[in-house]
Amino acid sequence: MTGRFYQDTHFNLSILNGLTIEQLKVCVNPDDENICLVYLKAEGQPIFHFFLDVGIAFCECWNEYEVDEDDDAYRFDDLTEAWQLKGKHISAIFAQEVAGNSEITFLLEEGEKLLLYYCPTEDKSYFIKDNETMSR
Repeated sequence: MTGRFYQDTHFNLSILNGLTIEQLKVCVNPDDENICLVYLKAEGQPIFHFFLDVGIAFCECWNEYEVDEDDDAYRFDDLTEAWQLKGKHISAIFAQEVAGNSEITFLLEEGEKLLLYYCPTEDKSYFIKDNETMSR
């Protein structure tokens, strides 16, 4: 179970459904606050990487159990506590095309929704929870 799972405008990642979130981090470009990667660690699973590029959605898993934060050019924000995500259950993770660009939705059984989307007018990606922008 390693490598690129999806590289498409649409996908449905069901392998994590029902599992609890252990950690969720984002890799941020501090120059423009662009969200480069979302890292999701679910119960009993390695870290899954999610990102958007050239209008499509990507999902990868490289059998890593810790986020590699060695790149000083980027900031790594842990949203697990800030968004109170630890122990919450994943209901669905899917990508869909909206207005010519893919976005990745993370639905939680507790009713919350996380969204990674691209804003073409600003040429950057955002990660939001229940329609509120990520804050450090």
